[in-house]
Amino acid sequence: DALLFCARTPHWATIDTSDTAKRARLAPFIDASTRSSSPPSDRELFALLPFQEHDAHLTALVRAMLSQHTESSKVELLQILGAHGYLADLARAIEARENRRTLERAATVLIRLESLHKALVAYAWCHHHWPTSFYAENTARRMLRGVERAMDYLLREGVKGKGGGKRGGEEASTA
Repeated sequence: DALLFCARTPHWATIDTSDTAKRARLAPFIDASTRSSSPPSDRELFALLPFQEHDAHLTALVRAMLSQHTESSKVELLQILGAHGYLADLARAIEARENRRTLERAATVLIRLESLHKALVAYAWCHHHWPTSFYAENTARRMLRGVERAMDYLLREGVKGKGGGKRGGEEASTA
């Protein structure tokens, strides 16, 4: 009977091995970002965290979130973002949008806002798995909308690239 039961294991009860390579790549990162006393279930969930490990800005934010989670069980989103300078970048972009002016070093700010956006998505994902540790989901979601509006403004106003041309704005609408 046991053999028959095992042969009929539903798809939702099987082990997913499609992300094995990603998990293997993330294992050193997770080990460096968390305490060895973290429960294996937490470490396994961290391996499923939706983030791109090749983004250095995002990796620094995620490392700070995971470290704070394992050290104090509370992840202070605003403290982490402020310490890494993302709140200042967001404030500069929002101010530029409200005053309808161009932003100095807009391309750099845009790249950092993209990383911030990904970090906020990762925070919201973590909230669904550890709601008491990642408690500021409402703040993260409000910030996501602000980041999206700021990024949209920077793209519409045009971010000057190395060639001096514009991205977005009128050129994008005529294409």
